[in-house]
Amino acid sequence: DYGRLKVYDIRTRRFTVDKPNLKGRLAISSHDGNKVLFVEWDENQGQAIVVLGADGEELRRRAYPKTEVITGIDWLSEEQVVIVVKDMDDMKS
Repeated sequence: DYGRLKVYDIRTRRFTVDKPNLKGRLAISSHDGNKVLFVEWDENQGQAIVVLGADGEELRRRAYPKTEVITGIDWLSEEQVVIVVKDMDDMKS
């Protein structure tokens, strides 16, 4: 299922980012609010860790091995993230 990633500016009451047709989940903003981190699935059940700038520009993307499923993600620092995973084999039982 596809979804949208949106960033809403409370002050201006407008969406500043609107990324349609994503298979993204677990979106979380950086400590300074300048980046958004999320996990995106592709059509082959692969995952990628994606970082967007506050303007919606893709800053980084890193494919993640299909042997594990990311179940949680968060910022540790501006350059490090914490990832919680499950083995794919454990998901099938």
